[in-house]
Parts: sequence; C-alpha cells; structure tokens
Amino acid sequence: MAQLLWVFLVLAVMIKDTLPQRIIGGQEVVPYSVKYQASLQVDRKHYCGGTLIQPQWVLTAAHCWRPASVIQVVLSEHNLAVDEGFEQVLDVSRVYSHFAYNPKTFNNDILLIKLSVPAQINAYVQPATLPTIDTPELIGGTSCTVSGWGVTRIYSFYLSPILRAVDVSIMSYCQYYYYLYIYIYIYIYIYIYTV
Repeated sequence: MAQLLWVFLVLAVMIKDTLPQRIIGGQEVVPYSVKYQASLQVDRKHYCGGTLIQPQWVLTAAHCWRPASVIQVVLSEHNLAVDEGFEQVLDVSRVYSHFAYNPKTFNNDILLIKLSVPAQINAYVQPATLPTIDTPELIGGTSCTVSGWGVTRIYSFYLSPILRAVDVSIMSYCQYYYYLYIYIYIYIYIYIYTV
C-alpha cells in the first residue's frame, strides 16, 4: 500500500506541474500599448479588467457584475496608483450579463457594459479588433496574449498596479476536463483513501 501511495504522490506532483500557471506574472507592457484595456472600478478602486470592443461598449466577465450605477470604466490606464493624465473615466448606463451565466461553473461568463457616453478614440484608446465570420476558430494550443492588473505570484493576493501581459496557450475543454479529473482524482485518493 505504501508503494502505491508513493506512485500516486509522484503522479500528483508531475500532473500538478503540467497544469497551466503561466497567467501568473507576465511582463510590464509598454505604457499605453494595450489600447483596448479597460479597468473596471468602484469608488476609484480597480476590481476587474475589460476590453473596449466599440466606442461605447466594454466586454468583461459576468463574475465582474456590479450595479451599473456604481461602476466606472477607466481607459488609457497604465499605473493604477498614479494619475498619469491620459485616463478617460466613464460612467456606465447599463450592464448585460449572459442569460445562461452559471456562477458555479463559470459557463457563459460574459458581460457587456454600455458606457454612458462613447469613449474618445485617440492615440491611447482604440477598440480591440474583433474576429470576423471568416476568422478561423481558435483551437487548443494556440498562443494568445492576456493582459491586466492581476496577481503576479501564485498563492499571492497582491495585484500589480502596473498593466502586465503574458502569452498563454489556449486549453481545449477536453484537455481542461482531463487535467481537472486527474488532478482531483489523485488528490481525493491520496487524502481520503490513505488517511
């Protein structure tokens, strides 16, 4: 039994190391180079990121929902701790969460924010380029860049005040559920059946 436990412990460590953790950290971006990046704020405190997709529309995650009356969207933001003079602070008129959003599974985790007035498009603020009907579907393994003011180290709650970005590989649902199943199964086996 001890040998079997040892095998499962080794497998657990090996599998844990293959799970994606690359969103942690990243590099500081060149100031104002991610022109579509939005900071969602309540009482001038950042709580979620978003993407400007049209002059009056921001796309974010449904788990970032707050009442429209309390949200402000800040564009052309680089350092959250410093007023750099290029920011556009915009009020929100409406929020639209996906009707099938599930907060337990995060399925359909999409929210649209309508700004009270359109953002001023300039050298620092540009909507993201959206895919067209002819754009090929992204598949597992495709590299993409994600950006935000997020956690810089695993097991840390410290959020970077500086906008950062990191390249990650898209993981297909099949890979995700496979890794999740193995990860959970091994830990359940180790902690429940061997204690």
